[in-house]
Amino acid sequence: MRQDPRAALVYPETNHLSLVFGFVISGRRILTNSHVVDDSYDTYVQVRKHGSSTKYEAIVETVGFECDLAILGVDNEEFWEDVNSLELGDIPSIYEDVSVLGYPRGGDTICVTKGIVSRVESGEYMNSSIELLKIQTDATIDYGNSGGPVVCGNKVVGVAFQGFPNLEKTE
Repeated sequence: MRQDPRAALVYPETNHLSLVFGFVISGRRILTNSHVVDDSYDTYVQVRKHGSSTKYEAIVETVGFECDLAILGVDNEEFWEDVNSLELGDIPSIYEDVSVLGYPRGGDTICVTKGIVSRVESGEYMNSSIELLKIQTDATIDYGNSGGPVVCGNKVVGVAFQGFPNLEKTE
């Protein structure tokens, strides 16, 4: 049975105006990008569940600026009602199908783009000087997809964080 990933999607809201994204993982934690919460580290972030306008206070538990990841916790039982976690998967192979979930600018509903894995390699991230694993896909990643899951089958294989808006697709 396929799990509906929307049940695990959350929207961190910081003090600055941005539409950002995250998703629930095991242990009642939310995984998102560090650039989503970096201005709020040691303060607070508000989150809301997919399909809800209710906001909950979240605690920034850890931030990895080098890998652009952050883990949030929510100490409110009401938040966790009817929320499922997404399972983390293995590194995908080249040519595997993936889907990127997010709420990019210009819409009020979830956006799912599909593509294939086109590259798996080590390289520097945009805000880092160390080399880490990077998975490139041809699925569109727009502004607002940051922190959203990249899904292969029923498992998360990556977190959307960096697009190349000035590159032109060639066929």
